[in-house]
Amino acid sequence: MDVVDLSMISEEEMGELSIKGRPQISAASMVEEFIVPVMKIGLLCSATSPSERMIMSLVVNKLIDIKQSFLKLRSDNKRRIRRH
Repeated sequence: MDVVDLSMISEEEMGELSIKGRPQISAASMVEEFIVPVMKIGLLCSATSPSERMIMSLVVNKLIDIKQSFLKLRSDNKRRIRRH
């Protein structure tokens, strides 16, 4: 996906981010895991017909899930770095 400039994800944030069972995640994987879902939600929210748009409570829940997953990933990574 060429919509996101991967240089916006700092090397410090990238570090060696780990996702359950995967030792590290690349910038492309990070985009796939976190940014693409947010963009999909945005597109669904901007549908021309109101009946095709996502219900706001569902939007909020999905965004919270994405945020929590990202923050957990960062937290796990920081904890792992401190141990080494």
